[in-house]
Amino acid sequence: GIDSYVPEDIRFEHLPEELAGDIYDAEYVFIAGAYSNTTDDTPYSVILYNGVSELDVAASWSLDGALWTESGTAPVDPLLAICEAGDALIAVGQDGMAARLGEGGWGAQPKLVGLDLLGCATGPSGEIVAVGEGGAVLLRVDGQWSFAGTVTDRDLRAVAWTSAGVIIAAGPQRVVRFDADGWHETKVTFDLHGAASAGAVAWVVGTAGTILRSDGGNWILESAPTDQDLFAAAGLGDGHVIAAGDGVVLLRTGAGWVSLDAP
Repeated sequence: GIDSYVPEDIRFEHLPEELAGDIYDAEYVFIAGAYSNTTDDTPYSVILYNGVSELDVAASWSLDGALWTESGTAPVDPLLAICEAGDALIAVGQDGMAARLGEGGWGAQPKLVGLDLLGCATGPSGEIVAVGEGGAVLLRVDGQWSFAGTVTDRDLRAVAWTSAGVIIAAGPQRVVRFDADGWHETKVTFDLHGAASAGAVAWVVGTAGTILRSDGGNWILESAPTDQDLFAAAGLGDGHVIAAGDGVVLLRTGAGWVSLDAP
């Protein structure tokens, strides 16, 4: 195991942008790592891939039927979230990276902050909200980005925008809401990782099967058929909501939350 780890401990130096083509007629050992910051320890895991013959810079893929295909040459910087923007897609990521995927391929968007952007969501009229490190919030209205400021002292990992025009963002021990009266912060005792909306109702999900629901008023703790950590949530077109986590997939219908078979 690794007793102490910081991101700077493992990195590539003097590495070409990609390892592909005849000039790199060799095989490589590729080390992939993941770490999670908590209030106590920093768990870290490493995966070694032997016999890698190509390592290219494609950072995005699209699903057409049952086939995944590369979506052009995406920005090299890590992309951490993606959302719709009319007939295009907006992706946000490391160090304030924002990019737009349209008919002409990927194009860089203005970089307004040097903070990681961890989540984004689309508003009722096609607006975009992006959230990230240090409680940062960015807005994209009529194609123009603006920095809305920092609305909490914690990172915001996920965001959702309801049909009523309310923005919900969540992170470690925090939920923030934007409505006609401005930004409001709610402190909770658990870490939140995902946010979703279905109509005017919003949900946030997190550790130990935590699910909170709000229809514009106070947050209500819902009963979940799991105690596993939940990392993501999404609203479905039929008004239902799906949440996924550590080996579990949940679906909320009018009768409440039910567990589905995880893939």
